[in-house]
Amino acid sequence: MANKSFMVVDGELRLKITPDSGWYCVEGLDIKGLVTQGRTIEEAIYMAHDAAKALAESRAIMAAQKAMKAKSKSKKSASTVSKRRQAVKV
Repeated sequence: MANKSFMVVDGELRLKITPDSGWYCVEGLDIKGLVTQGRTIEEAIYMAHDAAKALAESRAIMAAQKAMKAKSKSKKSASTVSKRRQAVKV
C-alpha cells in the first residue's frame, strides 16, 4: 500500500508531506529544491521552514557572487580595451 501524501499550508509555505517508515518527508511546493524530513509532523514543518531560510540565504550569496564575477569580467574587458587604445596611440 502506497503512503498517502497530504498538503499543509501555514501562511508562509505550501508543503507536501508524505509519511515514510516512521518519518515525515516534506517537499516545498513553491520552493524548488526544498526537501527535508522530521520524526513528527510538527518537526517536519519546522525543518521545512529552516530549510527554506537556508535555501534563501545560500541563493542570495550565490547571486551576489555571480554578480561580482560578472562585474569583475566587465572591468577586465574594459581594461583590455583601454590598453589596446593606448597601444594604438603610441
